[in-house]
Amino acid sequence: MVASAFVTRKVTTTIAEKIDYVRAIRRTGAEPSCILVSGLQGTGKSTFLSQYEGANPPHREKGTIIRPVLYASFPSNTAPIGAAKIILRRLFFEQLGHLDEPQLTEPQYKALKAFTSGDLFDLTVRVKQQLLAQRVEVVLNDEFQHVAERGREKSVAKAADWVKELVKDTNVPFVMAGMPSISILVEGNHQLSDITKYRFELSFFRYEKESEKLAFKDFVARLELAFPFNREAGFARPHILLALFNASGGSLRQLGRMLIDAAFHAIDRNAEFMTVDDLAFGFAENAVNSPLAKNPFSDLLALLGGMQQL
Repeated sequence: MVASAFVTRKVTTTIAEKIDYVRAIRRTGAEPSCILVSGLQGTGKSTFLSQYEGANPPHREKGTIIRPVLYASFPSNTAPIGAAKIILRRLFFEQLGHLDEPQLTEPQYKALKAFTSGDLFDLTVRVKQQLLAQRVEVVLNDEFQHVAERGREKSVAKAADWVKELVKDTNVPFVMAGMPSISILVEGNHQLSDITKYRFELSFFRYEKESEKLAFKDFVARLELAFPFNREAGFARPHILLALFNASGGSLRQLGRMLIDAAFHAIDRNAEFMTVDDLAFGFAENAVNSPLAKNPFSDLLALLGGMQQL
């Protein structure tokens, strides 16, 4: 429960609703509408996309696998041919029921090699066929800036043309998520930009305006409720919220890692709730990625006169 704790934000709820919408529109036969989601590392893009896929799992109808939502993540320097292979691997493993590569039999391994072999034309044709055969309704592309990250004009244009061709020929919308540089991929191609109707940006939390403080407070409070403790720790108190924000710098990734380690520390003690000591431990475990050099929860313990409870 701790490791899988997930809390939506207003912006991710809006994005999820828009993905639902483009899937529904696609079923009517209307022209597909793609979605662009940009944001720095640590803003929750990958977690959100993985959660959306998990909420829309594959199923079988009369022995045929139906995959409504397909998630694929792309490593650095992934050209379109590499992206096609990654998508085909995901589609191949869905047919086998989520097996991992080490679990493949020799015939299955040979089938995988054949399934992901060929030039860009062959692979693209196969991607189109499988998207339609498995009745994919949307493809979630994570770290998609890597498909054209080399930055050359020809590279970006080739990647954009490849996406446009896939979307147009299959009527399957793409969600393209990645760093802010991903906008270059979309804006650099008029036709791709034209079918990418919806643009969203995920950002770090801020803690200056009252509305920003309330948004952070709401998120932290709901995250606390997702943890398996019998009593609430009191994260919503101003001094705890400020320490949590300063320790994370507003990064969802840093905040999540810190609280997960704090929760495990409390569970190891068979505690009914988390304490300042647990938060201090969580910070120490992730201090290398924190904007602070000093543990704010250690200072908070001293300020509270040694009291451990939040």
